[in-house]
Amino acid sequence: MKNFNSVCQLGSLILVLFALIASTNQLSAQSPLNYGDVIHLQNAWNNYDGGYLDTRGYQRDYAKTGNFLCVSTATSNKRGGSKSGSWKIMSASNKADGSPVLIGDDVYLFNQWNGNGGYLDTRGYQRDYAKTGNHLCVSTATSNNRANGSGTWRISSASGNAAGTAVTENSQIHLQNGWENFAGGYLDTRGYQRDYAKTGNHLCVSTATSNNRGGGSGTWRVTKVTRNTLHAGEKLGTGDKLVSANSAYMAIMQTDGNLCVYKYENGKQGGFVWCSMKHGFNGGSLIMQTDGNLCVVDSGGAFKWGSYQVQTYALGAGHKAVLTDSGKLNVVSSSGEVLWSN
Repeated sequence: MKNFNSVCQLGSLILVLFALIASTNQLSAQSPLNYGDVIHLQNAWNNYDGGYLDTRGYQRDYAKTGNFLCVSTATSNKRGGSKSGSWKIMSASNKADGSPVLIGDDVYLFNQWNGNGGYLDTRGYQRDYAKTGNHLCVSTATSNNRANGSGTWRISSASGNAAGTAVTENSQIHLQNGWENFAGGYLDTRGYQRDYAKTGNHLCVSTATSNNRGGGSGTWRVTKVTRNTLHAGEKLGTGDKLVSANSAYMAIMQTDGNLCVYKYENGKQGGFVWCSMKHGFNGGSLIMQTDGNLCVVDSGGAFKWGSYQVQTYALGAGHKAVLTDSGKLNVVSSSGEVLWSN
């Protein structure tokens, strides 16, 4: 019996080591950006010292014109904890949520302030546009296309990627405004806000006639807003991750099909914690099903791993998967009961 147990323990150790070795190259792949994702946009001016695209209070004329919130950059992507620096990416050509965002796509950007910060929009010429290259004013609007394409933005690559290439996390992009058949210029920063030292409002935002008017001002880096919870009906695609609320752990759907939990140290993968040990297939997704099952499926939807081995539990739609501050991936009911833990 001792020999049998030793063999089993050795086999388990080999599986863990294999998972660690197999995952070494998996995390180098950048997470793809999908429609419905919430993102931050960091401006590249002065070696990415341009701040994060942000909203900062009502336009004076918003009740009359449909111009809603002022837009600038902020030094933090979570200024005041209001989600003003978070933007949901939506298709302007009716692509479904969950489908990949591609270079050349036309999109809407919906601000998450109070859950309803309006759509990124242009609204008329800058006073100094003829002298400076600052082109159109930028704010948000209550509708996604207030005037002749003003709320539509076309993605182009700032690093030479061709049209049709997938946009991934940390992609560097330009955003061209669709006003009057894409004569609206490129989203751009143009100098400090007057009140930046007091408020955290950093740089003014407008459009410019060129895609990089000065020092990277027209380039934006995409990062996804991290979350620690997967609600019923939601999924993680290949390369996507959950991050614990204390930012100490991450759960990632690897490109080899393995669902793994690692320590998360300064935004980077740390030590191994746990893996599903189901791998060797491409296009895996983690789904928090509405029957209470947390499941991994392949690109064709075939089951590969599940928390309850595909049994059906009539738990309703209120349950969720939560990555805790101790590194546990839990399935939790609507009443708060832990139904499964890794």
